[in-house]
Amino acid sequence: MEQAEQESGWYYATLSTGMFGFLLMVLIIITSLPALRRKSYNVFYYVHVIASFWVFVALSVHASTDFYFLLPGLVLWMVDWGWRLFRGTSGGLGRKVVGSLENAGEGWYRICLPALSITIGESGFAEKEAKATHPVQSYHLVFPEISKIQNHAFTAAKVGAGSDGPIFLFQRAQAKVLKKLEKEWTWKVGAIVPGVGGRKEVEVRVEGPYYPSDVGFATCSKVICIVGGTGLTGAYSLALWWLRNRSQDSQADFQLVWTVRYENTANVSEWRELRDMVSSVRNMAVRIHISSESGRIDTEGQLRKILMASSRGTALPDRRRKAWVYISGPDSLLSSTEVACLAMRRKVRACSKQQGPQSWVVADLEWYSAKWEV
Repeated sequence: MEQAEQESGWYYATLSTGMFGFLLMVLIIITSLPALRRKSYNVFYYVHVIASFWVFVALSVHASTDFYFLLPGLVLWMVDWGWRLFRGTSGGLGRKVVGSLENAGEGWYRICLPALSITIGESGFAEKEAKATHPVQSYHLVFPEISKIQNHAFTAAKVGAGSDGPIFLFQRAQAKVLKKLEKEWTWKVGAIVPGVGGRKEVEVRVEGPYYPSDVGFATCSKVICIVGGTGLTGAYSLALWWLRNRSQDSQADFQLVWTVRYENTANVSEWRELRDMVSSVRNMAVRIHISSESGRIDTEGQLRKILMASSRGTALPDRRRKAWVYISGPDSLLSSTEVACLAMRRKVRACSKQQGPQSWVVADLEWYSAKWEV
């Protein structure tokens, strides 16, 4: 008791704050579990960004020396929030921009954001920047008209560069219970432009862009995109990048396979334009797989068809010749394609160690799985 009186209220706070900090860390871990994170991403997002700060406060009170060990983490947390609020393509979450929302038909909706907040005066510099821009960019968008705090992740179908802003495509979520869907975020956004061809200006808060560190698409000799549904957006952006930067590379080629449930889903202008542009490019090919007609896509079979050498075999491929696979779409497609990539990599690597005719046109295989909720 004498020690408690000397230490005043801080002494009594050490146990309770320690327990409080521990419970917050348990909450962070629980909301990070894949099943919960995917079911309610916004809960995961806000629990992390808010609870992290209070964990710092609680542990600093629990043991004063913890402050110095936790200070680097607090600095990173403040820098991270500063970037989210004030930086990025459109000035961050702290600023509203006016974009356009369009009903593109066949269940598709298109979001167009204004150009980069930094104006580029010289056209030469703008072209250089457009060429260097990473083709796979993810954003978090908030529509205050729908919800002031709820954000959703999007991969840009067209990245923002120079005088052009990013463009996004999405479809409404699917479920059996209609009442639940009416309250769902994508349905609320779609209800803003109910008629096909309808277009309306909307206020948006934009966080991003974020870029993956994997840039295998820029160096590998075989670039393969296996995507499903709205996962087309990242592959479409990669295809546009390829057209600008590697369409004349005779030692490399680009293959895109898009799987959809129904044929009419492919009736979107971006896909039609891409098909027309690719038709005259020798090292590019795009095709569609309709699962309602042909069954679920065999991803390993698709990879085997693209990577297998001719019936006579081929000479030992250059060690630098690699395949890079971009995967995006529903969870089932992600998991099945990752398993297929792993199996194909074993076969390719085993064959490349042997002498004589080869069964594959590459010596190795890598892949990138676009899991936005990670």
